Amino acid sequence: MRAFNIGFRGSLPVLASFLVVPLAWGGPLEEPHQYVPKDIEEYTWEEQETEIPPYPKDENLLEFHVDSADARSSYYIDTESLNINEKDGIVRYTLVMKLGADQKSVSYEGMKCSSREYKVYAFGGRNGEMRPANRAKWRPIRRSGSNLYHRDLWDFYLCNDRALARGTKEQILDAFRYPDVDRKDRGFVY
Repeated sequence: MRAFNIGFRGSLPVLASFLVVPLAWGGPLEEPHQYVPKDIEEYTWEEQETEIPPYPKDENLLEFHVDSADARSSYYIDTESLNINEKDGIVRYTLVMKLGADQKSVSYEGMKCSSREYKVYAFGGRNGEMRPANRAKWRPIRRSGSNLYHRDLWDFYLCNDRALARGTKEQILDAFRYPDVDRKDRGFVY
């Protein structure tokens, strides 16, 4: 029986090529899309102006499932406010979270699928009006914590491969109406 000897000498040229290529680009790459060829026009992402929609009506709410430990809360998307902006790539929606029969939280938000971030543009007041948020800024979507609904919106409804391939409002709403039954983390909080 012959033993295979994979020594360091045979892998040296391969290892050297992995070290030389990033240096030719100007240094080690930290992000998958960090390298931009010098002959391509520079791209700067710019967020489009956002118009805050009216307060959602109950008949336009579509419930969706969130994998969380809090079974008392229920979550809804306002079908009328869902908007996919092709210029800046942001999916905007009104989220309604109900806790029991008489408590609810309403917010108009945006999700930037490319960077796994969300932003709250406005909050719903008790008088049925939407108020702009004081300090709206992009925040990372976390895998744990109190806002698990953002994680599930990103993973299963708005930003997964199937949702991004859909592209139309009606097709994305179908993800809420007919959710995947093979969700990997259903029932687990992580």
